[in-house]
Amino acid sequence: RVVPQDDGILIAPADGLVQMIVDAVPPPELGLGEQPLTRVSIFLSVFAIAGLAFTVFMGKVCMGSVRHYFWARTDCVIESSAVNEGKDKARSGDATLEIRYTYRFNGRHYSGTGLRGDMPRTMDAGEALRAAQRYSAGTRTVCYVNPSSPAESTLERDSLWPLLFMAIPLVFIAVGVGGIIAVWRAKPIAAKPLSEQFRPGAGTW
Repeated sequence: RVVPQDDGILIAPADGLVQMIVDAVPPPELGLGEQPLTRVSIFLSVFAIAGLAFTVFMGKVCMGSVRHYFWARTDCVIESSAVNEGKDKARSGDATLEIRYTYRFNGRHYSGTGLRGDMPRTMDAGEALRAAQRYSAGTRTVCYVNPSSPAESTLERDSLWPLLFMAIPLVFIAVGVGGIIAVWRAKPIAAKPLSEQFRPGAGTW
């Protein structure tokens, strides 16, 4: 948005609803003197905006986990499975799981290397070792294949517990929207238009 530069206008710090306009002595810490000035009180919908932004962010994160539950369950065979530990195991404790499996989908043969969703192959050494034992070479198991792109697959699907965090932004949205509705339904304290109540030259805070 472009901030208006015209004279004789008041600019709100954010989107909101004017709640009341009264003359009041500003707080001493503002250093505006002891004379009453016009005070414009605005109800800002920061809760709703923050909640909506966080919901969009969490939605994108959760979609990465949910999408694998719509993939086709397909039989596969583990061709190879090995753990490559880091050079400095004592410091990092990380390892890379090198796994490859084959599967058949819609009459064609494919090869996959994904273990769990979009999780990177570098993980805790203990977790990598357990996964290598679980999916040792020659093991017959199932994988999940993207029907629209069969070359994309994963052996395991992500947990859905992150979806519980979606409740957090919904609370913010409920508070913000509820506050806006309450302000809209409240009886206006000042019925005159802002242009009639603001006295030019008197100042505001």
